[in-house]
Amino acid sequence: MITDFEICDFGITNIFTCPDFHPERYPFRFKQLACGAGTDAESALDDLLEGLSVLHDITGLEGRIKSEWNPSTEEGEWDKDTHYKFGIMFNGDN
Repeated sequence: MITDFEICDFGITNIFTCPDFHPERYPFRFKQLACGAGTDAESALDDLLEGLSVLHDITGLEGRIKSEWNPSTEEGEWDKDTHYKFGIMFNGDN
C-alpha cells in the first residue's frame, strides 16, 4: 500500500522518462518515484495508477491524489512528442 506521497505534476512536456530521482535528497520521506503519461492530466494519472498497480496495493490512492491535485487542463499531442507527465514520490510496501 502507498503510505505517503507527494505529487509531481510536470504538465505538458517532451520528457518521456521519469526525471532522475535521488532518494538521498529525501532520506526520511520518500523512497520511490513513479510516473505516468497521457494526452491530458486524467490519462496520465490513469497510466500512473496502472503501472503502480502491478507492484503495489493502490486501494484508495486515486481518490487521495485527486483530493490534493489541481491538474492543468492543457492537452498534449503524441504525434508532436508532447504529452502530459504526472508522477508521485512515495513510500510503499515494496
